Amino acid sequence: MGATAEYFLVNDLIHTSDVGLAKACKRAAIPTPGLGYWAKVRHGQGIARSSSAFWRDVADWNTRVIDEFHAKRGKSIGPWGDNLLLLTTRGAKSGQVRTTPLVYHRDGERYIIAASKGGAPTHPGWYHNLVKHREAEIEVGTEKFKVRATPLPKGPERDRLYEAHGNVFSGFRDYPKKTKRIIPVVVLERVH
Repeated sequence: MGATAEYFLVNDLIHTSDVGLAKACKRAAIPTPGLGYWAKVRHGQGIARSSSAFWRDVADWNTRVIDEFHAKRGKSIGPWGDNLLLLTTRGAKSGQVRTTPLVYHRDGERYIIAASKGGAPTHPGWYHNLVKHREAEIEVGTEKFKVRATPLPKGPERDRLYEAHGNVFSGFRDYPKKTKRIIPVVVLERVH
């Protein structure tokens, strides 16, 4: 594969080049993914058309990140350091409960996440879940608590928060260049 190829993991956690992929995986203490499904993304077939093996590997990868999160009590997780939370939502269509590791930043007492999906043309499933079911749960460090989600699909507040998100994890600055959609931001506020 060429040195300029780019790779995306569905939940925004890896976005890197050929050279950086192995390094990012090593830092995160996870195996380097096989080339088959990454090549499909690289050659423009897109995340939405990837094989079922891709989705199984993503689920396995997410499980390993979640396990690492719990083992390290939410601190120093892979390349994301202390800026990773676990979001648990109820499926918009299926009703199934799912947990997704996501990069976050704080805005005062609020937790901010971005529905970038690595710059894919569609929003991630967890975003649709939060649009339908605003109540969710997050784990940050060793705390687990209920939150209320406020999706911000556009507007000046969304713009300000998305820019701040890119300051935490620079890959988010590139995602808008890869898609025609406006990447929504979601504000998570603790429910007391």
